[in-house]
Amino acid sequence: MMTGFIKYIDYKQECGYITGYDDESYYFEFSSLNFPASLLKQGLEVLFDPNQNGLMLYALDIKLLKDNCPVVFS
Repeated sequence: MMTGFIKYIDYKQECGYITGYDDESYYFEFSSLNFPASLLKQGLEVLFDPNQNGLMLYALDIKLLKDNCPVVFS
């Protein structure tokens, strides 16, 4: 798992980008969020699984970080 922050959000397309603390940008879709999309905002710190296909880096299993502990919503 990697830590980063929400860099860009497109509510209409239900996707966005996370900047990892490795300075890479990771694409994500709202379906990868483990919390309500209504909590998304730029600069929000998150924990995620980094992945890569032939075209780009992307994030899966995205969780909120609160006091350095992952918060999981069911």
